[in-house]
Amino acid sequence: MCIEFRNSENFESPKVGIPFYSPPLGALHLSDPSLDLGTKAITRKGVVMLDRVKVITHKGKKVIFVDNSNLKPAEIIANFPIFLDLAISQKINLVCMDVTNTMTDDAIKQAGAENHAKMDAALGKHYSAIVGIRGIQKILANAMQKGQCFAATKEEALDWLVAQS
Repeated sequence: MCIEFRNSENFESPKVGIPFYSPPLGALHLSDPSLDLGTKAITRKGVVMLDRVKVITHKGKKVIFVDNSNLKPAEIIANFPIFLDLAISQKINLVCMDVTNTMTDDAIKQAGAENHAKMDAALGKHYSAIVGIRGIQKILANAMQKGQCFAATKEEALDWLVAQS
């Protein structure tokens, strides 16, 4: 299934027409059995495909894995409500995100903070591990959000998440 946006600069929810990084809870119902969550890729033309967000199992624990590697900020923001709805609908409080070869901006910071608050409100405490942040990016990310793991590898990130649960 793909979700197509009218304006790739400012992603909008296809159902309610509001900024995509801040939809009402449930704007995307990934648990809806009528949705086809086939394997697709995110393109750079304003079309978001859902294979960048997956539920994986690591050492017996379910983890939401978000592959934001090599994406632009607007494409990263478009993934937030997808994994938020998936986490809430399946009650998964462990999130691993790969941000290798990406850049951040104020919109990502805002969307991330909103997403974090919504996950905490819906699930209680949740844990996030980030792969692909190095150097000054890691320092800035740590200043933004305490209590996250910034791991060198996906395996290290997943191990940390499992240890938290």
